[in-house]
Amino acid sequence: MIKIQKIKSVIKKVGGAYVIGIQEQLLDYLGLKEGDEVEFEPKKVFKLAERVTLSEGEARIKLTSTCFNYGVATLSVNDRHLFPHDHNPFLLEIDGKLEKKHVASLKIAMKPFFDRHPELRERKHIMIKVVKPLQEYKLVY
Repeated sequence: MIKIQKIKSVIKKVGGAYVIGIQEQLLDYLGLKEGDEVEFEPKKVFKLAERVTLSEGEARIKLTSTCFNYGVATLSVNDRHLFPHDHNPFLLEIDGKLEKKHVASLKIAMKPFFDRHPELRERKHIMIKVVKPLQEYKLVY
């Protein structure tokens, strides 16, 4: 479930232009970084903002044979915004131990975890809870 929250911004005049301060998670979601030159229609950006969760959330991972055969957890498109861009590292607590992970094309490599927990084949989902957005997460099963 996606939470919709308000986005707070500050508009400042810098030289002859106005600058809108946008939270880092929204920039990440839009694929922008400091220094990028962009042109956009404000109403389109703010429609996108409704899809961004700016506080703690959780991602539901559907357990399929792929998880156990290849050790891959696949994120849903709706949960992708909770994680950093592809190949940017984050910490994931698995069985009480922090591990460095990254997302690649909606997938997170977790073979050792799935090998240790074949009993999870009986379940439909596991959850990844956001501890610190874009930095730290916890696997819950």
